[in-house]
Amino acid sequence: MYSTFALTLLALWGVPAQATDGFWENVDSTVVKQLLQGARELKRLSFAQAVSRRSPFGAGRGLLLLVQTDQSAWGVLECQFAARKRADRVFPVVFVRRFALVRPTGGIAVSRERIEWFAGLELDCDIGQVVPPAFGGDLGFSGDRPDDCAVVTRGDARLWIVDRLPRREPSEAGTPKQGPARYSGRYKLFADGEFRGTLELQVSDQGIVRGMFVSAETGQQYAVRGRFGGPEYRLQARITFPRSVQDLDVYFWRRLSGVATGLVHAEEHVYGVLLAKPGAVELPETGD
Repeated sequence: MYSTFALTLLALWGVPAQATDGFWENVDSTVVKQLLQGARELKRLSFAQAVSRRSPFGAGRGLLLLVQTDQSAWGVLECQFAARKRADRVFPVVFVRRFALVRPTGGIAVSRERIEWFAGLELDCDIGQVVPPAFGGDLGFSGDRPDDCAVVTRGDARLWIVDRLPRREPSEAGTPKQGPARYSGRYKLFADGEFRGTLELQVSDQGIVRGMFVSAETGQQYAVRGRFGGPEYRLQARITFPRSVQDLDVYFWRRLSGVATGLVHAEEHVYGVLLAKPGAVELPETGD
């Protein structure tokens, strides 16, 4: 059974984390620099502080936080304070709607969605995982009740709270990328129920693809290499796992942006595969 507070948390799971104007699809080192302008640095973010601030994403959304890790990478996260009730006990929890780790060199290293972070545990932004204190995280979360809990920095990590999203220049918003580069971005991948995850693609003007696949099951990251061509909207790419490879051969739809369908070749098997940018089509929450 869940408390009223927890029911509020559960309702959040059905709200898309990408309801803003492409913010998460464009997070990089340039966006981090823009977010830092006017952001307020904190050592501690209490429940009272959190509920008194407005979300830069709009009503019903979470706070936007920036974390500089002890490895000089940048964690960008949207989160809300909430709670779960089990029997007669109430457990404070931070609901992380969306998390991205930006490398010091500028690219996305880790991408996560929908993390429940319970009091007593820590968040290691360099791997995008909730960890025990003995493991050592960048942020701690403590408190016995929802109204007295707080997020605090650990070690050399630094924390900022952001009140405004960066403003997109009219030329940037009004002039979409042309050629193969327009297929750069983050896609959900579903392969016939066999495996699923997030595919990050960085596509050059010449159609060369570099990126990564993040497994929804394990959270592990794997290199992706490939190219567009023959025709221009065809992607042939390879995901390299420790002991195997999987080859994608997909075609992007021309009349529905952000969607591709095709085949994935995995050793002796061939499966149908779907790629879709968040919000492009209605997708299942799990592969079940």
